[in-house]
Amino acid sequence: MKRLLLFTFFITSFLPFVKAQQHYDLYGLAQGGAKDMGVIYRYDLQSNTFDTVMSFNGINGTYAVIMGELVLGTDDNLYGLTAQGGLYHDGVMYRFNPLTFKDTVLINFDSIVNGSCYDYSNQGIGAYIMQAKSGLIYGTTVSGGSKDSGVFFSYNINTGKDSVLFSFNNGIGAYPIQAVTEDTLTGILYGTTIYGGTNNLGVIYSYNPFTNRDSVIFNFDSIGENGAYPIGINFCPASDGLFYGMTTYGGTNPGDGTLYSFNPATGKDTTLIHNLFGGGPWRMSLLEASNDLLYGVYVAGADINGSLFSYDRTTNTITIVHNFTGSDGSSPSGGVTQNPDNGLLYGITNQGGTNNGGVLYSYNITSNTYTVLHNFDSLSTLGGSFAPWLCPTLVRVSDTGTFVKEIKPVKTNVKVYPNPATNLLNVAVDMQQIKSGSICLYNTTGQEVECEDLSGNITSISINKLSAGLYYYRILNSNGSLIKADKITIVH
Repeated sequence: MKRLLLFTFFITSFLPFVKAQQHYDLYGLAQGGAKDMGVIYRYDLQSNTFDTVMSFNGINGTYAVIMGELVLGTDDNLYGLTAQGGLYHDGVMYRFNPLTFKDTVLINFDSIVNGSCYDYSNQGIGAYIMQAKSGLIYGTTVSGGSKDSGVFFSYNINTGKDSVLFSFNNGIGAYPIQAVTEDTLTGILYGTTIYGGTNNLGVIYSYNPFTNRDSVIFNFDSIGENGAYPIGINFCPASDGLFYGMTTYGGTNPGDGTLYSFNPATGKDTTLIHNLFGGGPWRMSLLEASNDLLYGVYVAGADINGSLFSYDRTTNTITIVHNFTGSDGSSPSGGVTQNPDNGLLYGITNQGGTNNGGVLYSYNITSNTYTVLHNFDSLSTLGGSFAPWLCPTLVRVSDTGTFVKEIKPVKTNVKVYPNPATNLLNVAVDMQQIKSGSICLYNTTGQEVECEDLSGNITSISINKLSAGLYYYRILNSNGSLIKADKITIVH
């Protein structure tokens, strides 16, 4: 009995220090909702349940489903773009907090100055964002700007400032319908346009954030080797240091499309597959999975319902791992995402399934097992659960509220005082070490309530407007690296 009591005491004493197991949800976009302008939905991977968590209403954007790309920021908020809506009806950039379900419009696009997310003349659709290591969000609009060929912009999540960095034109590429990808070694960003360049068939371009200079790296020409019109969602950065992408046209047969690699160190583009399925992909992306294979989907070609495929870089071969049948989904869209906890790939289709509204599916890369997880409704008015026809990769988000991330802090002396605090909160830090940085406060639900740049070795922040209670803070340097994260109590 004594041993049992000792064992029970040890377990109950140890339990508070055991880290809770992470629980993840998938987030995506669909048509429908309260105003029939689109929704954000959530799929719980643990309980296998589906629900909608936000409806677009025009003011906060319209047709986010057409853009489709949600980005999980370092502040644990989701960011995205809409094709239309907002003050000027040219789309918005928005933020969605998955803990509070609150959305905020960050940018209203106006076509003339900062671009438009929809190209009314060509009905081209495509405007995507990504977050760089610096913490800045970079994005493109498909049209608008000084030459009406799209703009390249940035957004600072700490200051709320957005900046137009350059406007596209026919010489440097026009109509970017792809998110940019960062070379994490150099910090240089790379992307593609579908038109413009020497042959007006699209280019690969770069942007150097340190010099604020953009350059054309490669001109697509469609003749045999290179392909044309790269319309995939983004480059796939792989562990071999190369980026991988697909073109819609070109290759051996003009209408087939290609799969290619791009070396950011040398600027060399290499076509790997010259005849892609007898029908090029459109707005698709690749993913490097844990087994070192690249995975993607296509909707054209030999199978009218589309297929999920893998690409082996060592043998330069493509393997169809699943042909959609219609009853288990049809017209797969975007790409797939992998859950590192179980190794499964997740994706969606635009059509097919029980209701012919598309499906959300998983694929086991070890057992080659395909499973339908959710059938979307075929009527967009039923809770907004009609699968979008251009929705790309799903986003995996923790629902445990770990907005103060477990990142190894940068080694520097920092002090936040007093604690408890009443009217002012002081941050003492060696600015010679970190150069620049910011401190952000969050309430217990993870909502950001205050964020200020560090102005010197000691920065004082007024907290008079904040209610008394427990808060969390996070101090980041200009590169987005965590300096310190802890909790603070405010009393009045």
